[in-house]
Amino acid sequence: MSGRAVEDLQAIADAIVAEAQPGEQIAAHLGRSSETDIRVRNQEIEHFVSAQSQSVSITVIVDGRTGASSAGAFDETSWREVLAEARENATFGTPDEFAGLAEPDGVAVVEQKLWDDDLAAFPTDKKIEIAKELERLVLAKDARIRIDDVNYSDGSTEEASATTLGIRSSSRSNSCYATVSVLVDDNGETQTGWAYALGDSPLVFDLPAAARKAAERATRLLGAVKPASKVTTVVLDPMVTAQFLG
Repeated sequence: MSGRAVEDLQAIADAIVAEAQPGEQIAAHLGRSSETDIRVRNQEIEHFVSAQSQSVSITVIVDGRTGASSAGAFDETSWREVLAEARENATFGTPDEFAGLAEPDGVAVVEQKLWDDDLAAFPTDKKIEIAKELERLVLAKDARIRIDDVNYSDGSTEEASATTLGIRSSSRSNSCYATVSVLVDDNGETQTGWAYALGDSPLVFDLPAAARKAAERATRLLGAVKPASKVTTVVLDPMVTAQFLG
């Protein structure tokens, strides 16, 4: 579990499973998420998305028959409709003697820090400024550089689950990053480079380092040629190695 902000979701999940009738197994899962995507070009906002979503899904198992339903809202009227639909869907299910919910294994949940309050409170205008600043820093590195794109993105997820067999779980997480992709032109040759800044919150982004890496990765390729075929040792930089490893 992590964070008090999911207590409202957990309360709803608990209320749903409390509606179980004799012989029923019920599992309820609620989720709430948000995302921000910003792209700038020439110090102007080229693309901006700020979106939120929420959902509730309920599974009902009775007499070996399983039914499920979901909706994009979790007010009481909505989740009661979803519960009724899941029950109805279960009546059409094929009996399965092995159908059933997971039982608690008694293993304690390992707490993890996946949520950053600074990111959650970070204002949108400053997110836009991060993208603009990254663009300014990159262009200042070399007069031959052109911007392909500069982006800032973040997102958050809050979840809560409960079952009639006693499982209760809630969590929340958020993340953010900024990326820059550049092109560099010299004597009719064009090369590309990219880099990123990331951290628990934008407050710890190292934008100068990201700008420097993007510029270096593009300009150092100028004049590069394909080597002759041969058996040799290849040394890959960390970013390329990560791409190979997936």
